[in-house]
Amino acid sequence: MAQSGANSPAAPTPLISASGASPVPEKAIPPIAEKILPVAQLDDVLPQADYVVVAAPETQETAQLMSAARVAKMKRGARLINVGRGSLLDEAALLRALESGALAGAAVDVTATEPLPSESPLWKRPIS
Repeated sequence: MAQSGANSPAAPTPLISASGASPVPEKAIPPIAEKILPVAQLDDVLPQADYVVVAAPETQETAQLMSAARVAKMKRGARLINVGRGSLLDEAALLRALESGALAGAAVDVTATEPLPSESPLWKRPIS
């Protein structure tokens, strides 16, 4: 959703609150965000987002937050970034989406198994 150019600032991007709380009042939204939505609306915005950044704690509610079904809902050519916990992401679904070209790239700061084994196919996937 964010667009940027040499002379134009990035457009605000919707942020999702993993707490399930109601949308945050507009006056409390950081200037980089268009709106902050509860996680219940995640499925509605995934097909529109150029970038999805997962930065949530590990809880019962956030386990597999980015499930295979949600990874499949992402916009073709989007990029997924996980800086939360490895348990939030279905890594097999991410690999399938990268291999098929459905996603243009991914960056994972955390994985289900840490440290990431040297034989993991995640080391060989595009990360652009």
